[in-house]
Amino acid sequence: MSATKTTTTTPLRSPFLDNCKGLLILCVVWYHCLVVYYSPTLPLGLPGLESVLLLLVMPGFSLLSGYLSNPILNPKRQDNLLSTFAAFVVFQLLNWVMGIANAVGLTLYISTYPTNSTRANATINTTTVPYPIPIFFPTVMSHIPDTKALPVTWFLLALLFWRMLTPLIVRMRRPIMTCLIVGMLGLCTDLGFGSQNIVSFLPWYAMGVSLRHTTSGQLFWHQWVLRPPRSYAKAWAQVTVSIFLVTVPLLGSVLVSWLHPQWWSNNIGYVVSHGYSCLYGLPPTATAQQCTSWYAFGTRLLFYLLSLPIIVGTLRLVPRRPVKILTNAGVNSVAIYLFHPLALFNVVTLVLVSTSLDRITKGQGAVHGHGAPPFQGAVSFVLVSLLGVMVFCLLGLDCWRCCCWMCLRPPIVRGIMVQRMKLSVVKGEEKKELEEGEDDGGGLVRRNSSKTRFVDHKHDGHSINAVNEPLL
Repeated sequence: MSATKTTTTTPLRSPFLDNCKGLLILCVVWYHCLVVYYSPTLPLGLPGLESVLLLLVMPGFSLLSGYLSNPILNPKRQDNLLSTFAAFVVFQLLNWVMGIANAVGLTLYISTYPTNSTRANATINTTTVPYPIPIFFPTVMSHIPDTKALPVTWFLLALLFWRMLTPLIVRMRRPIMTCLIVGMLGLCTDLGFGSQNIVSFLPWYAMGVSLRHTTSGQLFWHQWVLRPPRSYAKAWAQVTVSIFLVTVPLLGSVLVSWLHPQWWSNNIGYVVSHGYSCLYGLPPTATAQQCTSWYAFGTRLLFYLLSLPIIVGTLRLVPRRPVKILTNAGVNSVAIYLFHPLALFNVVTLVLVSTSLDRITKGQGAVHGHGAPPFQGAVSFVLVSLLGVMVFCLLGLDCWRCCCWMCLRPPIVRGIMVQRMKLSVVKGEEKKELEEGEDDGGGLVRRNSSKTRFVDHKHDGHSINAVNEPLL
């Protein structure tokens, strides 16, 4: 007598996709370090690099999120959506509490700084407790002078909406064009920070979905991203294309912003920063043209167009084989993304880093002279960059994803959803089970099954990272 044994194997991860996410999350941590700890006036040449990163990082993350999403929202993925929303609530509360602690702690720190002439008049701002708790507004350090808001939880909420829309996106005739129009029309509404992001970054997500679930998208991904050379001559052609797509724009931006910083900041740099800031619903400066102006429509459309070659060119240069630190960071990219503001910008870290930078620069590093961020100068820039890289490496360890899983994936599914759900569909005397099959354009594939499938809502290893690269 023989028994049929069904085994479930975990899909192999793609080192290439993990390397892509690891590279992008490294840029995120480094950039956020500079945003909070360093002066807005970057050293010569770096404004050009900043413009390229704005075109690459969050648009690239949105595209990869779409590529890794599945249009079949089975109960397991529905549970993951619920866990994602719970993680959003948890980290929103953590950032809210941290914002209050920073408001009180940094006010005390600035008031006791030895050379601060206004320390006698410094008082704790009693309005630093925002209530009701804001959802679509920056909650981290938004009430502290010399520091900037650093909200990152908006991306979780955007993912929640985008993944619920994925079954609709794969059924559209022109998903990228449709979502591009929606993204442009977002400028006509009163959507502010957080809510504007959900609409404005949607075209990149739709592009990622199309790259995986349409024939033309798979062909584009295979030829322009994976770039498999079939001969030595074609290999050189592929390298030339990669250099043209990203290396030339990168070096050109750095060089021009170095040689002509004022022209760059008033022209190309301003256009890119205006388009990027309006993606978040916030003009880059108080004197900038509003995001509801015709100028904003032009900068947003230009931003969409410029980001595509930068993203494709960068992905072409990412290693296909595992790279120890980079690949591991890609596996833990969600943990790094959500925990790095808590690790870098809590009041204890702020005071320790500020005190250290102030002593190293002998009191000349702080822009306003009171020992608190932002800092300026080459020494401060190098040290802040090293701080970002160090935190990136530490948070990339597997221990955080294991010991803090209750924050990343709060175990609320068992308490809210039905414990056991029958997935079979009875038709006549046969039972058909809905399974994931080959998808040529987003259609569902039904396969016959002689057994009834049940799903227990238990903590599993599936996360928004754990999707393997399809065979193209």
